[in-house]
Amino acid sequence: MRSVAASLWAAAMIMLGLGLIFEGQTWFELPREVYLFAGISAVCGGQFVFMVLVADRLLKGVHRRSVVWTEALAFVSFLLGAGGAITVLTTGITA
Repeated sequence: MRSVAASLWAAAMIMLGLGLIFEGQTWFELPREVYLFAGISAVCGGQFVFMVLVADRLLKGVHRRSVVWTEALAFVSFLLGAGGAITVLTTGITA
């Protein structure tokens, strides 16, 4: 049951992220970069949630070092996306 809930949570984050990337500009009047960074952050966060809460339980035989590096890459991408969105919002710097 926990894997199903985590899968739905991850899918919701990924769908929200894709919505922000492709349709976000129609929601509010913010710079395009905010939606791109926030969308990337949501997609990477959804991937991280899925890897940590679902894939680790179902695929126990995977080499631990590769799992840690893959999860770390997804989490760092989540943080960079969130940081980029916050930076663009607070400073107003756009491309």
